[in-house]
Amino acid sequence: MNTLKLILLLIALPLLLAAGGSWELQRAENNALEIQGIQADLATARPTLEQIAADSHSNIVELDNQKMGVMVALSKVQTAEGEVQTLHSVNAVMHTMASIVIALGLAAALVGLLALAGITWAGALAMQSRAKLLQVFALGSRLLPFVLVGHITAMAAAVALVLIYESLGLWHAGRMSSGEFKLMLAAGVIALVCLYTIWQVVKQLRPMLAMFEPEPMPMLGRQVSPGEAPGLWAYVQELAAKLQALPPEHIVVS
Repeated sequence: MNTLKLILLLIALPLLLAAGGSWELQRAENNALEIQGIQADLATARPTLEQIAADSHSNIVELDNQKMGVMVALSKVQTAEGEVQTLHSVNAVMHTMASIVIALGLAAALVGLLALAGITWAGALAMQSRAKLLQVFALGSRLLPFVLVGHITAMAAAVALVLIYESLGLWHAGRMSSGEFKLMLAAGVIALVCLYTIWQVVKQLRPMLAMFEPEPMPMLGRQVSPGEAPGLWAYVQELAAKLQALPPEHIVVS
């Protein structure tokens, strides 16, 4: 995988998710203003209808360009108040989700940026000597699993929250159609798949860490000294010199 693909995957894609979260946050704030306006209109209409209902001389009113009995209109207003309050609660949840998506996207982008910078630094350091190569490899083997799991978890969680946000965005006052419910269900299923992916990745963290732990390996062999096998030692030392590597301190023939 070349550098451009790594940048797109580790940095650009998380930033795109963060930008999507910002757009969702703006939508949630606009919806909150609209809901507050509707609540204010309903709060003004209900006392007026109650006053009209108390007046026996006037039983017909006009609501939403429709003429109806005042008690019917009052019932519609009371129902609408309950539905709008539900919308307000749903929108508050969506607002929180959008904020979390922004945080997760920025966190994943930061992890990706630090990972690329760390790889570049480790590569430059490893070129200096074999000892530093082993040092940065040991450090990378300990940090890499946490970086991968953290980045994947943040990305999957952000995608899941985006899908849940959009499914909740289909919720509206009044009767909802079966198509809207199906879209909400489909988005919810995909979000559950993302959450299941997070669970599977976290479960693999321990095996990933165990991959880099040294384990003894039994071998059948016999250590030979330079006096016992001078030709073999000369060949190995010559090969090490050509590769500019450290010669071995022991040779075991199996």
